[in-house]
Amino acid sequence: MRSFLSSVSHLASGRRRGSLVPAIAVLCGIALAVLLCNVAGVTSGMTRFLTGLRFELLEREPTGKIVVVDIDGRSLADVGVWPWPRRLYGDLIDRLVEDGAEQIALDIDFSTVSTSEDDTAFASAMERANGIVSLAMFHQKPSQSAVDSGNLMVNRPIDRFLDVSWPVVVSVPIEADSRVWRNYWGEVIDGVPELSLPAFLADTSGPPGDLFWIDYSIDPSRLTTVSFMDVLKGTVPEGTFRGKKVVVGASAQELRDIFPVPVYGMLPGSVIQAVAGETALQNRALSRTNGDLPLALVLVLVLPLILLIDTSWKKRLAVLAAISVGLELAGLGIQSRYPVILQTGPAQLALLLAGLHLVLKQIGFHQFLLRIARAQTQNSRRMLGQVFDDSFDAIVVINSERKIVAASRTAIGMFPAGLKAGVVASEYLPAEMVAAAAAVLDQNGPAAAKPEMKTVKLNDKSGEPRVIEFIATGSSQLDISDEGVNEHSAVSLASLTCRDVTEERRANERLAYLAKFEPLTGLLNRNSFVDGIAGHLRPMNLQQKPCILAIFSVRDLDRITASLGFSYTDRLRKKIACQLTGFLEAGDLAASIGDDSFACLAWIDDTSIAPGDFAQRLHDAIATEYDIGGNRTPVTVNVGYTIAYGEIEDPDTLLRQARNALSRAQTGLATEIVGFDKTMEDGVHRRQKLEVELAKALERDEMRMLYQPQVDLATGELVGVEALIRWKHAELGMISPLEFISIAEESGRIIELGAWVLEQAMRDAAMWTRPLRLAVNVSAVQLTRSDLPTTVKTALEKTGFAADRLDLEVTESLFIDESFDLKNPISRLRKLGCSLAMDDFGTGYSGLGYILRFPFTKIKIDRCFVANVEKDPANIAIVKAVVDMAEAFGMTVVAEGIETAEHQKMLLDLGCTIGQGYYYSRPVPASEIESLLKIAA
Repeated sequence: MRSFLSSVSHLASGRRRGSLVPAIAVLCGIALAVLLCNVAGVTSGMTRFLTGLRFELLEREPTGKIVVVDIDGRSLADVGVWPWPRRLYGDLIDRLVEDGAEQIALDIDFSTVSTSEDDTAFASAMERANGIVSLAMFHQKPSQSAVDSGNLMVNRPIDRFLDVSWPVVVSVPIEADSRVWRNYWGEVIDGVPELSLPAFLADTSGPPGDLFWIDYSIDPSRLTTVSFMDVLKGTVPEGTFRGKKVVVGASAQELRDIFPVPVYGMLPGSVIQAVAGETALQNRALSRTNGDLPLALVLVLVLPLILLIDTSWKKRLAVLAAISVGLELAGLGIQSRYPVILQTGPAQLALLLAGLHLVLKQIGFHQFLLRIARAQTQNSRRMLGQVFDDSFDAIVVINSERKIVAASRTAIGMFPAGLKAGVVASEYLPAEMVAAAAAVLDQNGPAAAKPEMKTVKLNDKSGEPRVIEFIATGSSQLDISDEGVNEHSAVSLASLTCRDVTEERRANERLAYLAKFEPLTGLLNRNSFVDGIAGHLRPMNLQQKPCILAIFSVRDLDRITASLGFSYTDRLRKKIACQLTGFLEAGDLAASIGDDSFACLAWIDDTSIAPGDFAQRLHDAIATEYDIGGNRTPVTVNVGYTIAYGEIEDPDTLLRQARNALSRAQTGLATEIVGFDKTMEDGVHRRQKLEVELAKALERDEMRMLYQPQVDLATGELVGVEALIRWKHAELGMISPLEFISIAEESGRIIELGAWVLEQAMRDAAMWTRPLRLAVNVSAVQLTRSDLPTTVKTALEKTGFAADRLDLEVTESLFIDESFDLKNPISRLRKLGCSLAMDDFGTGYSGLGYILRFPFTKIKIDRCFVANVEKDPANIAIVKAVVDMAEAFGMTVVAEGIETAEHQKMLLDLGCTIGQGYYYSRPVPASEIESLLKIAA
């Protein structure tokens, strides 16, 4: 440093003293120019450019802890609609949890409500994931006025989803160069600090609102990325997601969740979040230094280079270049080792200006400007020529002689062979194009009409028809001859800009079709069906012609799918759709409104034909055998229908009415066809009210326990009781279990209700003076959707009730669906000491295999066989057969519904040992059981 200062001092002395002041003036000018460029953002742009080069030179591997599940174009094509049904996201979460994913983050907008069924399925899947799912929230500009004022709205998941997930911020700041360089640690939203998705993925945090620079030396192409549809289909190798953090987002061009970034051009938002997460995971959250220190160092080094006038200017330029390279090598080294971006933009600009000063001083300012102008002209010509040749659109230029002056490469490929400059346009171009060009050439000056887009059809070189859009525009150029440029004479030209829109037209037609029709069956989708209903109702209201709207559902379609596969079911649905359209008349509507549901709307021209006859004919037409690939599949359906008799009806009302009728047909045992009547809506409203009230019944202490005594048929001794639940509503009065148990099962509240029944019944029975056996009914939902063995164990421990006195009664319907694993929970219940009883034997599932597979100790014969046993020889045979089977397996037989002493004796003679009825014909409260025990004693 001393030698450097002494050389500067020496240069400033003697005959060179006069050159110091201009040199300092140049240096100050450079510093002022850098300052102004810094204010204008030029230096920041240079720093970003240099930082991007460092990212390209520094390659880093991802940690492998983050996996991206990509909603790609193939996944969109497989599903066929967008937005997707949210149950698909629920299925994805189940798959990821099953494979052992550590965290799941969905970079998807869930700020609006979808269908109730899909939202429920999605929320249930997140709840099953036990708190490892996070959903995106972000700021959005609601309108241009909001943009101008700086106000932003917050898009957050709906409350139903937030109850079972964590919110993470996915907003990304766009820099001045329109690219994403940085990401947030988090944001304060509505006064609450929220983590960003990258911070969530890295299990770290930072001050809300603060930004960190993303390390784009981490190659996003090396992230583990799998297709959304591959995960759903189960084709992803097992263990891919085990212990990994999973980001779900979209790369499909159609969804437009793509942002410009350094180095890699364009990246999907989910991949940007994953790279930012990797940045934080690797402790590479970059910060940028102040550029003042490198600038000051450069200015100190530049001063002697300006003063050294005796040294070759080329050598001084070489020294400046060496300083520039050294500065960048220092920045590269620092950035490779530490999470720091050395801001060298101001310093590099100073070096550039110093070099420019040396060059201008050497060759002269005017000569320099001339060279710049020539270079710009040459570059412009090359650029325009390249743009012309490489243009996606086909461009053909025609002169006033109707000859082609120039044609782009795309134009040469689009039109017949031989198209080139100098040929006559009409020999190669369609007549419509030549006419449009001629019209432009014949028009003069400002009177020229505004160009219009036109369409022409032609065959390509392979003979395939194509649709071409084109527009003709006019231009002119100066006349150049051997005598020079004639500035007063211009040559008119016409430019034809053409684009092949065949695929675009086909895609639009396909999208329009998908928006209206269900692609598999070709029938109307639900929205189009609703519009079609409205269109039918208007003329119907004028003509006073009635319409019938019918909905039918295919029974057991899920079981067919499970047995034969999705492709088989798809072919079956196509056959059913063909059968439906063949049944209907021209002008009637047919729609697919669900996986197993179809609908139709038809005129009833002959009012003498009862609507029920139409529904029956529809049923008979659809409920038949279908030949699918040589397999004959019998199909059964339920039909619900409603009628519009000329009055103006709301389409949604008609659909709801037909759906209510279908629900009644699906739950009815006697009929498969049901027409709507007003009482159905009353039943639906009551059911909805009961479902709401049931959620509060336990809290309000509205549930009561009654006990049906069970006696030894030989001695009449009270040996046990069956626990029965009753609901006494403050407003609705007594509500039958036949009504509210099914509601509890469908809503899932049977799990909470069943746990209360177990504990309360055991608590009551434990207080009686005699150790009676206790029978408690158990729902299939409790066994298949909850941990029933743990519930029973908890109740036993709380009440002190003896497990060997507990009989858990199940119905035959539990064993219809063999997909449930019942052996494990039943085995655990037996290990607790509980017994298993088969309730209502003979009324449900006809198979007897489960009698062998499961450890039943009791069989209860349904009252329908017991009631007429003394009159009906068939019932006697059935009871005797059940008793013989039970004795063979060492089981006790319980008879329900005994009415008389003779009735009781006959059942005893047949081999039944325990009975309900006669002695105690009605269930009683717990206190009366104790009274009965005292009377018996």
